[in-house]
Amino acid sequence: MDKHLTINPVIVALFTLVSIVPAFSQDCNVQISPGTPDTTLCSGDTLQLTAVAEPGGMLIWSTGSMDSVINVSTDGTYIVTLNTDTCSISDTVHVTFSPIPEILDLSSSTSCEGDSTFFTAALQVDTSAIITWDFGDGDEAEQHGLTAEISHLYDEAGTYDVTLTAMNSAGCRSVDSVSAVVLGVPEVALNVEDNCFQDTTFFSYAINCPTGSDCT
Repeated sequence: MDKHLTINPVIVALFTLVSIVPAFSQDCNVQISPGTPDTTLCSGDTLQLTAVAEPGGMLIWSTGSMDSVINVSTDGTYIVTLNTDTCSISDTVHVTFSPIPEILDLSSSTSCEGDSTFFTAALQVDTSAIITWDFGDGDEAEQHGLTAEISHLYDEAGTYDVTLTAMNSAGCRSVDSVSAVVLGVPEVALNVEDNCFQDTTFFSYAINCPTGSDCT
């Protein structure tokens, strides 16, 4: 009796296990323009913030807006976030609105030629403001503080346009003006007639009244 050995081939399949992990790209970017981390403007101004994103994706601001451009007019920290299939990245800017120093009660005295003219003013809000006087004759002066009191001597009679500028450390400024009137001094010429003893002496005078002066 013949014996046969039957060998059945075993097919072995070799598999290579590949782990597929979604790629996270760092090649995306979002920036707020203007791009300075801290921005200071003056009260009443409006700042336009623009989000520049690469590549394109969904933008969302901390205000809830999904536009690429927003306008802001109040203090705050503004954040924009770019979301794509491969990344999420943000940029931040801090915005401050500085109060404008307000000029109150600007006044000037009326003076005569040869006398000093006095000016006064008060400021509201900002104690750090620099006060600059332009006296209208080419001379200027600078002061600091909430109250400004100053005098100026004009070389000639006339009316001068005086400008006061108050500017704080943020560059916010206000301007006011006042007229300074300097009156000319009247000139008087007195004449006396020669006469004899016990005769009446006659006197006469002439007044040269400068323009703008009341010589009555």
